[in-house]
Parts: sequence; structure tokens; C-alpha cells
Amino acid sequence: MIWNDTKIREWASNGGVAPYDPALVNPASLDLRLGRWIREPRQYWHTIPVRPAITKSTPANELWTGAFEFDRYIIKPGHCVLAASVEYITMPLDAAGFLASKSSTGRLLLEHFHSGWFDAGFTGTATLELKNDGLWPIELRPGDLWVQLILMQMIAPAERGYQETGRYNGQIKPEAHR
Repeated sequence: MIWNDTKIREWASNGGVAPYDPALVNPASLDLRLGRWIREPRQYWHTIPVRPAITKSTPANELWTGAFEFDRYIIKPGHCVLAASVEYITMPLDAAGFLASKSSTGRLLLEHFHSGWFDAGFTGTATLELKNDGLWPIELRPGDLWVQLILMQMIAPAERGYQETGRYNGQIKPEAHR
């Protein structure tokens, strides 16, 4: 069952979200703000045609730059970035969540990929996978509202939470694959 605004406010105000801004609560979701950290894809992958295909074991530093702070970032058409949320999320053991683009984000053709899953027990900032599918450049600024977190109740608490099973717990910057 998807959480409503009352349940979201209760969870967020009791340490589920930091910093917590009640103005970001929607009827069935919580807006997340774009943080100050971003990663870019390494451009040499586009320029070396004989490079072998990547796999899950390709080191992240071959694909992505290190995370860097920004005040203003222009994402060009067809380009993508990894960014972090301002909010640090602490998921309870009896809930899961996922990120979705806000409707205004979709109407600008800025896409958030559907890998923003929050397992029970996860703690950390959200890594946003943003791609410009439009024909125009899009400006990103810290504090912008591009995605929303939808939370849902599980039928029972997880036996083993993400703190035991996951690889990204405690992240504060956008993380590439591990």
C-alpha cells in the first residue's frame, strides 16, 4: 500500500528524512531536492570505437568522473549525469520506496532512470540518474525539484535489511555502480 501524506510526514519528521521540509510532502509522495554533487560520464568512451563493450565488472572510474560540487550545470541533449539528493533517507525495515520523475520534469524531457529503488533498511542520499531526452539544454541547480519518492508498506518487516545486504548504504554523493 502506498503511503499518504500523513504517513510520509510522520516518518519524515521522526528521522526518516534529513533535512526535512514539510512543504515537499505531496498527497502520495515526497519531493527530493537536487544536491550539490554530480558525476559526468567519461567522454573518451564516445571517441574510441574499438573499446570493448562494458560489463557490470567494468570499473566505475573508467565510466564516470569523480563526484564534484556544482552551482549550475547544463545537461546537453542526449547527455546524462549522476547526481545526489539533498535529503538523507532512512528507510524503516517495513517499507520500500522508488523514485519517479515529477510530471514537470517529464514535460521538459528530463528523464530519471528507473533504478531509484529504496530497499527496507537503506540509509543515504538518493543517486539520481538524469538524462536529457529533449532537443534543448536543461539547467540543473542545487535545490531544484526533479524527482519524487514514493513509499509503500511491506506486508511484514524485512528479515535482513539493506544495511546487511546492500552496497550503497551511507552514501552522501552520487555513486556509480559497485
